[in-house]
Amino acid sequence: MPLKCNWITSHLLPKYDDKINTFVEPYLPNEKIGIMHLAAGIWQGNKDMRLNKDIKINISTLEGKEIKKSLRFSII
Repeated sequence: MPLKCNWITSHLLPKYDDKINTFVEPYLPNEKIGIMHLAAGIWQGNKDMRLNKDIKINISTLEGKEIKKSLRFSII
C-alpha cells in the first residue's frame, strides 16, 4: 500500500493544503493523506501529542507558509 494509506508522522511531517483543508504528502504530486499514524508520538517539551489534544506543531503549507496544527483527528 502507498504511504498515504498509513503516513507515519515521526518519519516525515506532512504538509497542509489550505485550499482543500487537509494534510498532504510533502513531495509532489502532494497526494492527500488518508490516515496519519502517530506511532512514536510528536513531542513538544515533555508532552506527547498522542496524549494531549492541545499540542500543535509548525507545519508547512503548499504555499510556503508555516501554520500551527495538531495532527490528531478533528472534525473542524
